[in-house]
Amino acid sequence: MASGLLKVEGSIDLDQFWPPGTSDADTTKVLITLGSNGFQFRSSLGQRFKPTSVFDGAVVTGKQGTKPVVDKKGRITVRLQGIDAPELHYRPQSALKDRPEHPKPGEKYRTAAQKEKYLELNEDYRQPYGETATVQLKKYLTSIGASPLPCKVVTSIDRPNEAFDVYGRLVGDVVVGSQKANVNHWLLRNGWALPAFYNSMAEEEITMLSALANKARKAKRGIWSHYAARIGSLNKDLVFRRKGTYAQGSDIGKVILPKMFRRLTAWTVNFDAGMVKLAFAEYLAGNTEDKAMLVREFIEQGDAAAREYGFHEFFKKGKLTVRPEELVIKEKPSRLKPAKGRTLAW
Repeated sequence: MASGLLKVEGSIDLDQFWPPGTSDADTTKVLITLGSNGFQFRSSLGQRFKPTSVFDGAVVTGKQGTKPVVDKKGRITVRLQGIDAPELHYRPQSALKDRPEHPKPGEKYRTAAQKEKYLELNEDYRQPYGETATVQLKKYLTSIGASPLPCKVVTSIDRPNEAFDVYGRLVGDVVVGSQKANVNHWLLRNGWALPAFYNSMAEEEITMLSALANKARKAKRGIWSHYAARIGSLNKDLVFRRKGTYAQGSDIGKVILPKMFRRLTAWTVNFDAGMVKLAFAEYLAGNTEDKAMLVREFIEQGDAAAREYGFHEFFKKGKLTVRPEELVIKEKPSRLKPAKGRTLAW
């Protein structure tokens, strides 16, 4: 486990959450208290936190190109570590690109008909209880304090480059209120998110979060009473309702692992548009970027030695053969680039 700890002081605008906003239950924007040294780091337990300017003007290069660590409004985007809530809005990318003026030899490009069909299906799809989980989180945060709600974001790292994922999001725990309530833990404990472990996490973190998730699962709290291992077909009528009105009775249905939902959505849209010809299981097998490990092997053998599996190896006869807390996802690499003239040092 990393010995260092990064802390970000800031606040959360509660209106960012759906329905007035677009934030869901496992991603939030935090306004950094830049004027009071918002980013602070300590190298080990017992050391004092010291302000760091390493992230000033820095950018992250990853899945969606280059993204500033801090946006123009002074905010960072935070991915709540160790959890995955039902999708509120997921828009799948096209499997093929338009044919350029100078096409690459052997490269496949989409036809005009395929593009037209893809654009027809190009929606922000959501899962059942994606709205409910978000509403429940906002209700909880509102019970703690008024908006903007002061918070801290903490993450165990040793080097600055370990803080952000491929989407430019800081991965960590959000702590709010005078009682220092951990939002990540609350979501797991109450069943409004499923566990989602990555190889960047330590054994102690995985073990603790597994215990919280298992208690919620056994008590069938939140979405656990609707969780399904069987991966059915995508409900294309279930889409993001921007600034909609929440109606609990309409936000119902079976909840599959959000990571599988995202892949099912991408496959469905591209298959229906004629850009993917494979069945879903074959589609999973062909995605060589998706890698996961079993928690027990990850803990016993370590990140470097544990076997990496393709997602298709956990998908048999239309069902996911492992529970969410049994998987460790291989984190895709990102690169933190400091501002000109700076170095990646605390």
